[in-house]
Amino acid sequence: MTTDSVQRFSTKAHLYARYRWEFAPASIDALVRIAGLRRNALVADIGSGTGALCLPLLRAGMRVLGIEPNAEMRQLAEDQLAGFSTFTSIDALSNATGLADGSVELVTVGRALHWLPAESTRREFRRILASGGWLAILGVSCSDEALTAATRSIQREVYGWDVAGGKVSQPEIPFSFYFGGGHFQDLHFPASVLETWTEFFGRLLSISSAPDPGSELHPRFESAARAIFDQLSVNGSLTIPLSTDLSIGQVL
Repeated sequence: MTTDSVQRFSTKAHLYARYRWEFAPASIDALVRIAGLRRNALVADIGSGTGALCLPLLRAGMRVLGIEPNAEMRQLAEDQLAGFSTFTSIDALSNATGLADGSVELVTVGRALHWLPAESTRREFRRILASGGWLAILGVSCSDEALTAATRSIQREVYGWDVAGGKVSQPEIPFSFYFGGGHFQDLHFPASVLETWTEFFGRLLSISSAPDPGSELHPRFESAARAIFDQLSVNGSLTIPLSTDLSIGQVL
């Protein structure tokens, strides 16, 4: 598996688009309200992937620039968002967006921050944001500790997991670094999702470190994941409590 953060998701794009958890609608409402965004405000979504965050922003009336260097992910976003004239897809990196100085009112990052080079990405955020511009960092986490521990227990090399190149190997950078201080807000929006085995396993496979179908250890990983699902599910479904986590503030 490639260690290149741009190419790691090339074989995962279709799974990512289909099975990743959605951002809670209330988190988008809060983002727009706190940043004081008017209709048609220009937003740069950095590491936009398959468009999971672009879509609710477009529905909220924003003009969205999707910055995504991975061709497979970007193509899926373009296909999904083709009906929005207010969406522009851009093949660029987080630290070299090609956008004009001070051109956007908001920068968003959903799920991608841990893959981005911190120093140069923060410089780019500051460059492209208008004076008083905002940064919003979003993620969706599972709040079921037992399920989280169980899935982490099979994220090991013996099951074909790419431990060396995965998210856990990336350096931890505090959000305060990107905002330029601790003046940002942390907000959490609870929800839940019901997953079948197909949805549960598809989501696990969408993680960049998971073994691809056809790989030598994929059957072992599938068997271990199935054991977790069978243990924790009820009548063939697994109810998962979620939290959309939003960190938002102006960038200094």
